[in-house]
Amino acid sequence: MSYTSLYAVYKTKAVNVEEFHNGSGSGPAIWDYISIKHDGNKMPMFGKNLDYFWDLWKDSKYDRDEKAVFMSTFDNALIEIDHLEEFSKACLKIHDNIIKHTEWQWNHFSDIGETALFLHRNHDHRCIGLGIGCTSVCDPWECWKPKEKECWGVYAEIDSLKTEKKC
Repeated sequence: MSYTSLYAVYKTKAVNVEEFHNGSGSGPAIWDYISIKHDGNKMPMFGKNLDYFWDLWKDSKYDRDEKAVFMSTFDNALIEIDHLEEFSKACLKIHDNIIKHTEWQWNHFSDIGETALFLHRNHDHRCIGLGIGCTSVCDPWECWKPKEKECWGVYAEIDSLKTEKKC
C-alpha cells in the first residue's frame, strides 16, 4: 500500500519528517473535493485529458486555502517556510470540507496541518519549506536533487494571480 510522506526541504536536500499510511488520503481526497466543487463529479483518474483539472487552482471559485492545499499535491510544490502556519490552518479547514462535501470519511489533511504547524514552531532556520509526496509511487521528494529539479512556492504562485489581475 502506498503512503504519503512529508519532507522538510532545504536548499540541498529533502528530509522525510512524517509518513501516513495509504497515500489516497492526500492527493485523491483533495482532487475529488476540487473536482466536485468544479462540476459535481469525482475526479476522473484515468481515460480523460486532465490538463484543465490541474489549472483549476487559477479559478476564482476556489479560495486561497483550497488552492494552497490542492497545489501542495503537485510535483515539486513547496509550502514556503513563511506560510506554514497559514497552510496548517488551511489543511484543517480542507480536512473538514472534504468530509462534509465528498464521500471521503477520512483524509490526512488534519495530520498534515499538525506537522506543518510543528515545523513552523520548531523549524531549523535552514529549512525553506514543506514538501508533500502524495504517494510512495514516484514520490518527487524521495530522491530530490535541487540541481536536477527545482521546487516552486505554492503561495508565490497564488499571489502571482493577484499581480496578473492588476496589470
